[in-house]
Order: sequence, then structure tokens, then C-alpha cells
Amino acid sequence: MVTRYMIRLQKGQLARVLYEPLYQRLLTFANRYTCELMGEPTVDLWLQRLFAGDNRLHILVELDQATFKIVEHAVIDVQETAPGQCIVVCHQVQHDKANLDTIGVGHEYMMKLAAEVGAQAIVFFVEKHSKAMERRFGYKTVRTVMIKSLVGNGDEMDMEA
Repeated sequence: MVTRYMIRLQKGQLARVLYEPLYQRLLTFANRYTCELMGEPTVDLWLQRLFAGDNRLHILVELDQATFKIVEHAVIDVQETAPGQCIVVCHQVQHDKANLDTIGVGHEYMMKLAAEVGAQAIVFFVEKHSKAMERRFGYKTVRTVMIKSLVGNGDEMDMEA
């Protein structure tokens, strides 16, 4: 069994070394799965927050132990919903090789983070594995997001059924 290590990137040398591949990975994901947001400004803001030391933003990565290439990542944000109230939102989670065990590691991380900040809920955006998330971790699908692109002709959106 391979031990999996998700590292939280924080302002510092590792984040600087991984900046370009991280930027490209986050942007590729944003352009493919979150077409409701403009990818570049969103990723730019996340990385600005990372390098500003924003403790509400959690960017997790797993590196291949031989090549140091990012093979998994997650972008998790603690968002204030009202004074004194917050939720934990997982905006992105991507694994080069699908693995529910790794999702379990991310789920555990978010549960601990939610307890630490007193969050009222955890929100997880997924394209696949929603039934497994319901069965294994107790998440509930509460609505379906439908998107119509108003930019270009929509060809750049990868909307798999």
C-alpha cells in the first residue's frame, strides 16, 4: 500500500517552486469544470491569497515522490456566510488517477477544518462520484447546477453528460 501525503501549500519556497505547474493545473480545471467563473481571474485571486498568507484558503497538493509533479490537488476555502458563521467550500479536487481513498483524505481534512473554524456545513462540488460521496461520507445532493455559457459559443466548455 502506498502512503499518500497531501501537503497544504503556504506562502514560502515550496509554493514558489510549484507556482507555474500549480497555476496551469488550477486554470485547466477551472476552464473545464467551472465555466461559470472566469478561470484566470479566479486562479490569480487564489494564488494572490496564498502568497498573502490568507489562512482561510487551503490549497492541498500531492506530489509524485519520484518526479515531484503534482498528481492531486484541492482548493478549499473557508467562507463567511454571515457574521460569525461560515462554511467550508471545496472548489476543486482533482486526482490524476481516480481514487476514493484520496477523496477520503480530503474529506477528513475538511471535517477537521470545519470543526476548527466552527463551520455550519461543508460544500463539495463534484462531477463524478456523487453517489459514492453520499454512501461513504454522508453528503447529500441538494440541487443540480445547470450552466449556459454567455461567452463565445460554448465550445470551450467541456460539459460531459
